[in-house]
Amino acid sequence: MDELTRKLKGMKIALKTVERLKIENKTLRQQIEDFKKIDLQSDKIDDVM
Repeated sequence: MDELTRKLKGMKIALKTVERLKIENKTLRQQIEDFKKIDLQSDKIDDVM
């Protein structure tokens, strides 16, 4: 029984880690999109000058 309890605890920790990484991934993807928009805007500014 102790072995199963340890495995379950390990799985819960792994699940929390996966959830945290999903959130981090979403944040990083949004930052990439924001940087792309900034980069495109700077290209337009360069074209005007």
